[in-house]
Amino acid sequence: MKKALLINHHRPFDSGLVSKVLFESHFLISTINSNDVKFLNLSDIKKYNLVIFFGGNASANHRSLGIKSEFNLIEILAKYQIPTIGICLGAQLIAKFYGSKIIFNNDKKGEIGYREIFNPDLNTFKKNNVTFMQFHNQGICQNKFMNVLGFGRSFEVDAFKIKKIPFYGLQFHPEVDSPTIIRWYSTNSELISKYKDSLKKSLINYKKFSPENYIWLKSFLLRVLK
Repeated sequence: MKKALLINHHRPFDSGLVSKVLFESHFLISTINSNDVKFLNLSDIKKYNLVIFFGGNASANHRSLGIKSEFNLIEILAKYQIPTIGICLGAQLIAKFYGSKIIFNNDKKGEIGYREIFNPDLNTFKKNNVTFMQFHNQGICQNKFMNVLGFGRSFEVDAFKIKKIPFYGLQFHPEVDSPTIIRWYSTNSELISKYKDSLKKSLINYKKFSPENYIWLKSFLLRVLK
């Protein structure tokens, strides 16, 4: 049986539809809080067929021991070519490891709501299925080690793959369900603006886009593992 390691950065853990897809694909799923990454040993790490770093409230620019431990893990995963996906903060950690700047946008506003990916790579996304939930206040700049798979509206890179290594980064959230969206909004105090949609609008768009997002997520996860 294939094994997946899910790394979370806050409680409750919001793996959402990712866990559903992996369960349906007969994966044995392990979860770990980012603060405990330092306790992973090499023999355990090498047993995983897939590792996913999820989002959180921290910044990839922080110099905490926890963030340092995650960079150490990323280095090991790269060395052993273990397929790895970063979502939101997870994507920023991978990008930062390879030299990207992780920055605020010009207005220092978060991007919250469903947004279309610009110039999507059509081997990764279907042309009519490029709108996903965004929930972040920093974003990713390009680096020479990545192939950009899609560009963002408020931030430069929305999806990427690291060259010659099975590492993928998704700034957006394909894993969300409606309870997760409601919970995230309840902890965010930014005012509604051109950068942040209302909760009502995000839930309406969730109903609109989530069926195709789920189909894409399942296809994407299986493709990463090939």
